[in-house]
Amino acid sequence: MPSGGKREGAGRKSGPYGPKKMVSLRLAEDVRNFLAITAGQADTIETTIRKSAAFKRWRQSTSNPAN
Repeated sequence: MPSGGKREGAGRKSGPYGPKKMVSLRLAEDVRNFLAITAGQADTIETTIRKSAAFKRWRQSTSNPAN
């Protein structure tokens, strides 16, 4: 199988918040059941966290380069 993405600029681009990494979480059954019916489980979690006041305070207090 040929390897791809050798041209400069080839390959999938990072999202607006930079590259993402796979993580594993332990969640209560009701939360898992809710996420199971959502279209984008990871997007649902990320959006909810980004909207939280605690996350916004943390972002303002750190020099994290991601938007």
